[in-house]
Amino acid sequence: MDKLVYFGGPLLTGVLIQPIFWGADWKTADLHEAQMQLIAQLRQLFAGPYMQGLEQYGITDSAIIEDAYVDIASEPPSPVTLQSLADYIRSLITAGKVGDFRAQNQLLYFVFTNNLDLEIVDAAGYHMYDQLDGQTFHYAWAIAPSSAIVSHEVVEACTNPEATGYYQPQGGIEVADICEENTDARGFSNGVLAASYWSNRDSACILPTLLAKIKLRPTPGEECPVGPTIGVQSEFQVSIGWQPSWLDTSTWLPLTDAQFSWSFDSGLASAESPTESDTLTLLWTGSAPTTKIGVHVTSEAADLSFSGQLKVRVNTAAEADLLQAICRLRKDLLAINRIPPFFVHKLGPDPAPLPSLDDIARLQSFAKSLTDQVQKITSLQRLTMQS
Repeated sequence: MDKLVYFGGPLLTGVLIQPIFWGADWKTADLHEAQMQLIAQLRQLFAGPYMQGLEQYGITDSAIIEDAYVDIASEPPSPVTLQSLADYIRSLITAGKVGDFRAQNQLLYFVFTNNLDLEIVDAAGYHMYDQLDGQTFHYAWAIAPSSAIVSHEVVEACTNPEATGYYQPQGGIEVADICEENTDARGFSNGVLAASYWSNRDSACILPTLLAKIKLRPTPGEECPVGPTIGVQSEFQVSIGWQPSWLDTSTWLPLTDAQFSWSFDSGLASAESPTESDTLTLLWTGSAPTTKIGVHVTSEAADLSFSGQLKVRVNTAAEADLLQAICRLRKDLLAINRIPPFFVHKLGPDPAPLPSLDDIARLQSFAKSLTDQVQKITSLQRLTMQS
């Protein structure tokens, strides 16, 4: 995949987003609720590490969301045109109804027109630039109040606001467009659905986010751990990480006020410890080929929200016995390197020494041990299949 190339133009390094909801549709209860929810989602998204992956392109700060301007007194044309959007924004700036980009050059005017198509075919979002009194302003448009669409346009407007920033030389493909057809084109960052974007550093699409990583704690002194088993307790612990791993998360970590909420299949296990701490102890009451242990982490102080999952298999007692026997056999087979070197007999002036009686006795004991274990495993396999 070709890397993004910088063409020397301006960037929005600390973008200030002015949401504008245009049209009478936004006065309906449902759309008013959707508008309020979008603003809350965007503030949560940009409070997390989502924008940090753009530091490689010179974007030094996250996005800030201004209070929305809602205009139910006028109607956008259908279809919406880039000219109508630019003219409308100019009228709002001149009337003092929204912030003036001439006093804040990081402003991005983001206009929402409910379910009205843009003149550009198949566009759900778009970003562009125009001028007022000889000075350039930047704007974007979305067909619906969607955090995924908005995040897509924001990262592109920041890295390529005037078609002279970062893009692929062939085709002019921008930072989020590269990922649009991928299965991972969208995902959750800080609990909000957002667009992934291209990283030159990773040569891949990324979606910066904090992660809750769940680990199964091994039982102290257990020679052959086999995992969750009916009638046995398991302890899980969560740690906080991030992706990509090179992100600087020192702004958030450690989370001194982190709150944890665990989830599991209550038909397979019962909680033997509180479900609001960073560890969880379960007593398994049923078996399953796979089940999921989940945890959700929030921090009100840092305005963070993220989750993690771990898939585990829950064994029956017979399956656990079989797995332990196989484990012990494997360990004994690995111990074969302790047998004297006469097994690798070599010809020549310095032949390997012949085995002593002690060596032979040791080999006989080792072979009998392996035979006994194989027979036990065969017996356990029959019992497991019958159960």
